[in-house]
Formats: sequence, structure tokens, C-alpha cells
Amino acid sequence: VTLSSTKGGATVRSGTDGRYVAGQLIEGTYSVTIAKTGFSSVTQSNYTVTGGGSQTLHQQIVRLQGGISGTVTLTGAGTGLPGASVTAINQSTGRAYTAVSAANGAYSLTGLSLADYSVTATLAEYTGGTAQSVSITPDATAGSASFVLQKNEAGIAGTVVSSAGGVVGGVTVQLSGELGSASVVAGSGTRAGQYEIQGLVPGVYNVAVLAEGYAFEDIGPVTLVQGQTLQQ
Repeated sequence: VTLSSTKGGATVRSGTDGRYVAGQLIEGTYSVTIAKTGFSSVTQSNYTVTGGGSQTLHQQIVRLQGGISGTVTLTGAGTGLPGASVTAINQSTGRAYTAVSAANGAYSLTGLSLADYSVTATLAEYTGGTAQSVSITPDATAGSASFVLQKNEAGIAGTVVSSAGGVVGGVTVQLSGELGSASVVAGSGTRAGQYEIQGLVPGVYNVAVLAEGYAFEDIGPVTLVQGQTLQQ
């Protein structure tokens, strides 16, 4: 609590109960400012101090709060991803605040105390919500953190040909491995021998080709990378 005037002044600290005492003041008009880190300051001008006794001045200060907002979008397309959980962790207290992204991918966290936060975004079957650092300060109470997530899937595509070099339609292409299995029948007509499998968990798979009238062909292991379609 700071009292100032042309005749002098004083600065005192309030106790744990919020009470303060500023004594031995000269009669006159003072400007009284009450300030504390993390709270809004209050100033009362033209406060008159008279002699012959004590006076009481009560003031209320409000704790400063802030917020963090942003968007969660899909890589490449840029479209909003709804249902993503965005979590901000106060690095001083460890307290976590969570919001869920709306249909357009937007989210907002409010009522945050002044502190440094680690912000992450998570959504089932997606990756990329790497932690971001955001500071909420008296001079910057509105923080921002946006995330671009990538679908945690991969694919494989190609064309089946015979040893003679001709395309072979109606062939079954099988993928199998510890991450799962899938199969598809290669096309015919204008898409003869062409096949494509999407929505696979990235990892290592064994590829085999089965066709009536042809010898079983075990192509062997292939590695599928997130966000990519392997041309085999």
C-alpha cells in the first residue's frame, strides 16, 4: 500500500489478514495505491488525511486471470477437428485445465491464473499435438496455441503383374502383421491389377498375393509410414 503526496508519503505491506497500518502521516491530500503481483491495482486519488486520530480506508483488489484459445486442424486439409482434448497444465502448481474443440476445431480455456502453461492437444487416432509453452502475464492475459494433427494411418497401393509382364486382375492382395491384417481384390477392366488399401496403422506388414492359376507369391515385409501411401 503506497500513500504519496507533496508533503511526503509511506509504503507499507498488508498482513496475512489483509490489514495494513500507515502511521505518522502529515495532514494533507494523498494518492493511495494498492497493488499486488497477480492482482489488479487500485488507486484512490485525493484521499484526505486529518490529524487527531486514525482513519480507515478499505479497498478490494481482484485477482488477474487470463485464457488460452486456438484451433485444432487436420494437416493438409486445414479443416477443423472437433472433439480434441486440449489441456493446459500450470507449470507452478501442476493443475490441469481442459477444453474440447468445437465443430470448427476452435477451443477456449478461461479462468487461468497468471503462470506458465504447457498446452497439448490429443484426439484418438491422431498425432501431432506436441506440447506448446504459453505464458499468462499481467501484460498478456490472452494466450494462444493452435495445433495441426495428422491421422495416424498409412496405406499401400500398386499393380499386380504376372512374370510375363501383363497385369492380372481379380487377385487377392493380403497384408498381415502384429498391427493387424487386411486384404483387397485387385481390380479388373480399366483398373486391371490395381489395388489400394488405406486406413492401416503405420508399421511393418508382410505382403502376399494369391491368384487362381498362379503360384503363391510372398512379397515379404514392407514398412508403412504415417500419412503416406506406399507404392508397391
